[in-house]
Amino acid sequence: MKATFFIVPESFKFSGASQVEIEQKIKNFAIDLRRIRGVSGNEIFCHPDVYDIEIFDKKTISDVLNNPSIQGIDRDVIQQLRIIWELKETTDSIEDICEVYLPNHNTDECYGLIAFNNIENVLPEYQLIYGIDSWFKFKRFFLSTYPKDSDFFIEECKIYFEALFFQRDCKTTVKKLFPDCVKRVIHHLSELNDKFPSSKTNPYNRVNTLAKFNVVYSHDGQPASIEGDISKKKTMTFPFTNEKGQDEDVYCEIHLKLSVDDKGTFSNDRRIYFHEGNKDIEKGKILIGHIGKHL
Repeated sequence: MKATFFIVPESFKFSGASQVEIEQKIKNFAIDLRRIRGVSGNEIFCHPDVYDIEIFDKKTISDVLNNPSIQGIDRDVIQQLRIIWELKETTDSIEDICEVYLPNHNTDECYGLIAFNNIENVLPEYQLIYGIDSWFKFKRFFLSTYPKDSDFFIEECKIYFEALFFQRDCKTTVKKLFPDCVKRVIHHLSELNDKFPSSKTNPYNRVNTLAKFNVVYSHDGQPASIEGDISKKKTMTFPFTNEKGQDEDVYCEIHLKLSVDDKGTFSNDRRIYFHEGNKDIEKGKILIGHIGKHL
């Protein structure tokens, strides 16, 4: 899905934050912009009125960019802020951006605003509050709204869930959850991607890690668990390509239970089976063996 982002004057409006906070935001902002631009299908436009916005106390973006020797501002910050000059300029009015473009999303294209802080009168799902995590949440929202088909869905998941690696057959098995459970799949994958890595104990212990994860995991009433029936090992073992280019069987016995679908209908027949990661496969990413019906 193509994503078009806009930076408008309200994106940088002075919020009263300290200069140190703003400078750090600018540094991260520049890194994130370059990363977002590096993804195929993304475009970022900047409204020309941005330059007249006061970004620091009594200093506009234009003041900072046109006077690099301005005192009291980190030179690296000024250099990072110059990324704005690299962006395409939009001739669309701010009203058209907010009232016409943002709500006009479809299966092929979506629109959003990039900002330092929340912009009033704009729905949260249309805003990317600086930070790559916010970009992931933005894209996941639209993927859950427009999943298209299972092939497209898994290919997009590979981009927006950086901590996960999907076994090739997921494109087939996830069809069983289309279209009634797509939003819940995205929710549970987000929980796993965003919270499981930081829940890992050191030294690693699977049981203790799951206990930590389940404290923060927003589940459907059933926490993540480990398969207790060893007779199912063969069914829950999936081939993944390792660093040597060889298929390696991985037992994905840990699972998330998708107890409700997108309408809240209960079922105990939906699962995401995974393994916490193998250092020889995709640099230790969480391995998703199966998304679909209960095995």
